[in-house]
Amino acid sequence: MKHSMNKIKHVIISLVIGCLLGSALAVSETNAKPSPVLGLGIVVADATLAAEQYNKLLGITEWRIIDLNTQGGAVRLAVGRFKGKTIELLQPLYGKSLVADFLAKHGPGLFHLELAKSHQLRDLAKAETATAENDHWRAQAAPYLVTWFASYQQLGIYIKQANRSHYRQDFWGVKTLPAQTIPLSNSFVQQLGIVVDDALATAKQWQKIVGLMPWVFVDFKPPMTSNGQYRGAKGSGYSHVHVGYGQLFDLQIELLQPVAGPTPHRDYLRASGAGAQHISLGRLSSHDALSQHYQSQGIAVQMQSDNGGAGRTATYMSSERELGMVLEFTRAFKGLGTLKIVNVIGMPVKKSASSKTGKP
Repeated sequence: MKHSMNKIKHVIISLVIGCLLGSALAVSETNAKPSPVLGLGIVVADATLAAEQYNKLLGITEWRIIDLNTQGGAVRLAVGRFKGKTIELLQPLYGKSLVADFLAKHGPGLFHLELAKSHQLRDLAKAETATAENDHWRAQAAPYLVTWFASYQQLGIYIKQANRSHYRQDFWGVKTLPAQTIPLSNSFVQQLGIVVDDALATAKQWQKIVGLMPWVFVDFKPPMTSNGQYRGAKGSGYSHVHVGYGQLFDLQIELLQPVAGPTPHRDYLRASGAGAQHISLGRLSSHDALSQHYQSQGIAVQMQSDNGGAGRTATYMSSERELGMVLEFTRAFKGLGTLKIVNVIGMPVKKSASSKTGKP
């Protein structure tokens, strides 16, 4: 029995690691059936200007505009699509709203993760609801209704659910931008990176509230990391980030706990507190071409390092001003290299024969 349980754990960890490192498994699953992970929301000061930057850097050409009424104000949404996921740019228009509070406290940044209404959440209160202004669409019977759940403190991001998809129904205008030539062919929203004070405690909250399990933990520190640079400065200084990985359907959730040394995660935590910091576009054969393209557009490399061996390069771009978040992508590679798993939680527990029969 012990051998059988170890075999089950080995298989599950292997599958999880494959997904966590950006394997094609996550993409193939999205082709099999729709993912409950619908998209991301980013708070911005001006949705029109932000849409132009998203067009420039991610190639999103069409934006559908919708206005939402909150209890004390209004929010404008510019809604686009990137590789099958919805990207919502949320601009507070006037009055009070969760979006306005976020912008005042944090500035532009990653605000919500949208999950299908069918995905059950546990132990979460509603933070705010909003309804679409639909007088421009008089044939629409029931208004589009949004709920944001009060998960920011526990998860590092708000969870959004809605009564239906609004992408093709409730908009009042469409903004069309020119097509861009960007080396993004095999990219997708592979990962959501969240900076936290305690990766293990936050992972347990994701497990409790969203049902996300198992979690795999890795330490990024020398000698497993090398060739590091941060904001153009190279050196041999010690840095250490403790990272937890969980696979939420086709989206990897990465929890980054800065432990020591200068890293963008440490600086983000000190400046903004725990919260979502970046998205990853996955492992790209066009890594070098995309980095060069972004630099030609005035976006500097924020951080870069080889993780688990030479050539296993991860790159952060300083795109916060343009997009409200950091863009990450890595060179194509396989496996963990020299990185080592230091902890796993949330593995399934094999039921004993007595528990199956109900006998003590």
